[in-house]
Amino acid sequence: MSSDKASSIPKFGNAVLLHEYKDEHGAISVYENNQYRWIQSGGGNIQSAMSKADSAQPVLPYFPALLSALLFLPNPERALIIGLGGGELIRFFKQHSPKTDLFAIEKNRAMIHAFNCYFQQNTAPIDVIAEDICAYKHSGELRPYDLVFLDVYGENCLPECLYDKKFYDKLSAILSTKGILSINLIVKDESEAIELLKLIRLAFNQVTLCLSVGNHMNIVVLAFNQRPEAQTINQLNNRATELGYSTNMNFNALVENIFSTNPNDGVILEF
Repeated sequence: MSSDKASSIPKFGNAVLLHEYKDEHGAISVYENNQYRWIQSGGGNIQSAMSKADSAQPVLPYFPALLSALLFLPNPERALIIGLGGGELIRFFKQHSPKTDLFAIEKNRAMIHAFNCYFQQNTAPIDVIAEDICAYKHSGELRPYDLVFLDVYGENCLPECLYDKKFYDKLSAILSTKGILSINLIVKDESEAIELLKLIRLAFNQVTLCLSVGNHMNIVVLAFNQRPEAQTINQLNNRATELGYSTNMNFNALVENIFSTNPNDGVILEF
């Protein structure tokens, strides 16, 4: 979910309405122009976007930061996506990491329908659980996930459960020992960011990293069940170069972001 307003972003101009959905969660609309297709909330926020020329390439600026988890875990076996949106992460993994088993949770059935109709782009369908993540109870019989992506936001606020440490404890419990939680947060101010980060750090034994997203309100947090093997700038840049070749994304810029916003001695991260 991005806080961007469609009317203020030139690349989302000349929009043609494809479909509009209204339900108990509010209204969402699907638009497109010559280059992009996107989902827009009733308040004008861009919730998801897709390049029509390269559907697997992230469009919104915070998605590369979410994918920075791959610097620390480049070959995940299982990934859970909480907050389906238009399926950016699904299309990315289907093209660039097809061996990763994908699962998704999305409470808004209109969003699921929009994804199925307008954003699948010939990728193999995946099962999406239509449930509110705040009420969802993970089955202990399932194998743990290597990555959990959390990208959920209402029209004006984060879900209430994101302010409860027990919620992050549950996410830690469904992750593998080496697992990583990658969270997109849209915060009102610095005090809210600090409050949320304290809860996440408590649940993950202080092993977290933050990434900024330019001039946007988004903050991406990576939370680790254990300290990652790759912690030096050389290790991460080497992985970034490999990922860049295979995905056509600038992962080296993400390494620079990590080292500019987190404690380190210039060589190694200090958790």
